[in-house]
Amino acid sequence: MYLDYQVFYNIIFFYIIGYTYARIQTIYAYGNKLFYSNGTQFFIKGIAYQSPLEAGDPEHYRDPLAEPNACERDLRYFLDLGINTIRVYTVNPKNNHEYCMRLFEKNGIYVLLDLSEPRNSIISTDPSWNVKLFWRYSQVIDAMHKYPNLLGFFAGNEVILDTENTYSAAYVKAAIRDVKSYIKSKGYRKILVGYAANDHEHTRIPSANYFACGDSESAADFFGINIYEWCEPTSYETSGYSDRVNDFRHYNIPIFFSEYGCNIVNGKIGVRTFNQVPHIYSEKMTQVFSGGIVYEWFQNVNNYGLVNLMSDNTVSPRQDYINLREQIRHINPRPIQRSRYTPKNGPPECPVIGQYWSSSTKLPPIPNSELCTCASRASSCIAVNDITDTEIAEIFSYICGEINCKGVSKDSKAGVYGAYSVCEPIDQLNIILNLYYNKHKQESACNFKGLAYVVTSESSKTCSSLLRIVGMDGSGSITGPPVVAGFGEERGPRDRKDSSGKTIYPNWKLIFEIITYFFGITIFIA
Repeated sequence: MYLDYQVFYNIIFFYIIGYTYARIQTIYAYGNKLFYSNGTQFFIKGIAYQSPLEAGDPEHYRDPLAEPNACERDLRYFLDLGINTIRVYTVNPKNNHEYCMRLFEKNGIYVLLDLSEPRNSIISTDPSWNVKLFWRYSQVIDAMHKYPNLLGFFAGNEVILDTENTYSAAYVKAAIRDVKSYIKSKGYRKILVGYAANDHEHTRIPSANYFACGDSESAADFFGINIYEWCEPTSYETSGYSDRVNDFRHYNIPIFFSEYGCNIVNGKIGVRTFNQVPHIYSEKMTQVFSGGIVYEWFQNVNNYGLVNLMSDNTVSPRQDYINLREQIRHINPRPIQRSRYTPKNGPPECPVIGQYWSSSTKLPPIPNSELCTCASRASSCIAVNDITDTEIAEIFSYICGEINCKGVSKDSKAGVYGAYSVCEPIDQLNIILNLYYNKHKQESACNFKGLAYVVTSESSKTCSSLLRIVGMDGSGSITGPPVVAGFGEERGPRDRKDSSGKTIYPNWKLIFEIITYFFGITIFIA
């Protein structure tokens, strides 16, 4: 029988590659532990892996999972270190990640991925969970879900900075809820979704409890702490590590150090010995924590790098790298089998509103881009296309002093949100312009020095149904999975352009301050 040899070689090649890929096991959570799909406990031995921004420009960040040569270069060192996980803070969902993700998959490297990007994230002092941000999150999920070595997603990173902005927690938890719902609605495999917190003494435990409490649909699957307590010289007891073990001994979901590695030695920046590593993977800590992620791979101005990125695009290991490698080589965490483990801890009580906590358990609405588009296009009075953020804020200030703008307002402490609070500022403006115009029923009420004009409103059967549910004033609510389709180019939100064609990003803080002022919401704005 004749067999084309090229076809034969291709069959053998893809069989070998397929077999290799099949060897890596997906990771899942059970109780407060992580497990391989075969039931053996998994411990994170990780590195924070993100290329520096290009000249600090957030629109041109480098995607480390889209650079095959760099992935090949760094993989050799990852394997030399003995790590099994990298944390990547930003990717571009339009890039091709196939080579790097498959390369890491083949070599047993898992990826923890933040869903945000520098210009699309939940802001601590001006939090929002909206259609544009969810659009970004959904694009990353769609691009990355297929890789079995994707360990999980972070829906937020250090959004709660201190007791002054704990009101931001509700928006992160809403993001977790909707990301989990989106993954399920798309039929993707179950992927872990969680949050990375900073290590603030007054918010550490309330934050952890808030994200783990309540129903499983909105609770985090894991909780990370960016912890820098171990600064040499110190010990397990004096560093605070023993206190953290006691703090979370009864926690019900996996918890790990999403960043660690203080670079202060004897009171000043110095070479890290990583003496905490044997403790992190000792039995006294692995009963509670599932490992950790060292900050960070590339040397930068903050002096946390393990390697120097040279001008010829090679890397040169620093002494920190050598010290970490020696510490990892001597750890031997003892995994437990799923079959021999019975979780004993249930969800914690949600923190109550008080001195150190100000987020209600009532979460913001599910982002629905279709609803926002419908309400905006159903408006008979709309803003001009080239309106600026300052002009939007000024009109908000005037109109919301004249009529009730509850449909676009939000108050996470009280747990009260308008149905249109998830919409973009331009759509919110059209909605309140329409309310103001309909109240006065005269064309002069739709001018605002030429910044608004009367149009024939658009409506469809679907839109009419949605608007009947929530009302043009936004007092109703819609349930169901997040809707990100049918909005602008590539079904994403509409970007506004300035005269040069450059994208204008909304000044959410300015707009938020105006809305805040007229609803008497007491929120700290830095």
